[in-house]
Amino acid sequence: MNIKQVLDEMFSKPSALGNISYQIKQPMLLSEGMAQVYHAWELSGVYLLLEHQESKNWNVPLEQASGKLLYVGKTQKNLCERIKSHFGMKILTVETFENHRWHSVPSISDDVKNQLSQGKIVIYPIECVSDNLSAKALLPELVEKQLLVAFVLKHGHLPILNLQF
Repeated sequence: MNIKQVLDEMFSKPSALGNISYQIKQPMLLSEGMAQVYHAWELSGVYLLLEHQESKNWNVPLEQASGKLLYVGKTQKNLCERIKSHFGMKILTVETFENHRWHSVPSISDDVKNQLSQGKIVIYPIECVSDNLSAKALLPELVEKQLLVAFVLKHGHLPILNLQF
């Protein structure tokens, strides 16, 4: 089952969290910078980090993406700030990311660490919406966990950058 199918199934069922919906936003290649989209990325939801394959177009709908899923994360306020915290960014115009949070994790290959350092990562933000204001904080976490469970059931392990459940 792919990510879009998991999301479709999850959001098609009645929910105690109210009327819920999701929208997959435009992808972004980290190496192209984040300054120009800072305000557009204020959302509550989940985000996916996929490897960027040099020979393939990265700016495609999620269901057409060919890069390997590296990470599933959640945010309740501002995706741009969340990505900045992962990649050690003090300013938005930085072009290399040597201080990313995974740079000293021994279980991650040097190839993946280099991709991260060079920003060769495609970010797919997924906005999660509920009409129940008290559920707004719960929905991103629920969606993140559901995507991680589906990944583990299919592959037998978490995405390589998700170091804990």
